[in-house]
Amino acid sequence: MSKNKASKPEIQQVRAALSLAFPECIARKSGKKKPLKIGIRQDLMAAARDHFPTLSRRLIDAFLRDYCGGPNYLKSVIKGAVRVNLQGSFAGFVSADEALFAHECLRRINVREAQIKAKRKNPDIGMQQASLAADQALSRAEVLMRLRAELKRLQSGQEQSAMSDDSYFTSGRKRMRDNEIEAVRAQIKKVERAEEAA
Repeated sequence: MSKNKASKPEIQQVRAALSLAFPECIARKSGKKKPLKIGIRQDLMAAARDHFPTLSRRLIDAFLRDYCGGPNYLKSVIKGAVRVNLQGSFAGFVSADEALFAHECLRRINVREAQIKAKRKNPDIGMQQASLAADQALSRAEVLMRLRAELKRLQSGQEQSAMSDDSYFTSGRKRMRDNEIEAVRAQIKKVERAEEAA
């Protein structure tokens, strides 16, 4: 290992220390991650000078690459999500461009994982065939993600219409929305079964 590259145990130690010092900002290993403030690196460097004198710039950079480059963090970076500072206070919103970039990074991770999974499943196939299998698996995952988002949208519309007046037209729209919700749920189950069979 090169001198400049931090080891996984070192990164885990940094995360453990920072999650104890800043629990509202840095999630523990199994915790839910929040989008971090733009420029949080400088805040971490200042905190390291004051509270963690042995924490080097190299370790902070390695920690941030690991923490912010993982799927759980990237899933939290959605348009309009609140960014937090070290104290867990509001530090801005995630922009559409930032959310798009996070989605693309997550897609690349998923493609790579699907390729590895396909190659493990059948070691005799070439990388091109593994890529094809990965694309099929990724397509199912993307379809599932879109269907779940549609279900969430329909369900939130259902809650809003339940709060409005209950006229004949509203009840007709409610029945249509209920039918749409059931259709989306059926599609989700169908894709999930295909995913399990693959």
